[in-house]
Amino acid sequence: MHPDQQLNKDLLTTGIILLTMLVLSIAYAFQGSGYTVADECANRVREAISPYQVKQLVNSPNLPPSYDEVKHWCTIELDGYELKIDTAKTYAEFPRTPDMLY
Repeated sequence: MHPDQQLNKDLLTTGIILLTMLVLSIAYAFQGSGYTVADECANRVREAISPYQVKQLVNSPNLPPSYDEVKHWCTIELDGYELKIDTAKTYAEFPRTPDMLY
């Protein structure tokens, strides 16, 4: 075997292996990873309004409502949740308590 032929075969094999690794890594990167629609909704609700407004929106007894409570609300109210967030922005931002100054 001649060294030049062996070098050509090695380069060809290395190129095929690198191309295969590149294709597989691109396929892995785009394989449907990401949030579900309900998770996107829950994240949007929690970042767009105050915790007290979230409590009022999802009708939760807890302050702040848990992520699961917000996600459950999102699975029910998936259609038009952005409009409901906009409406919730008009709710009271903080609870009124007797010890707060007016």
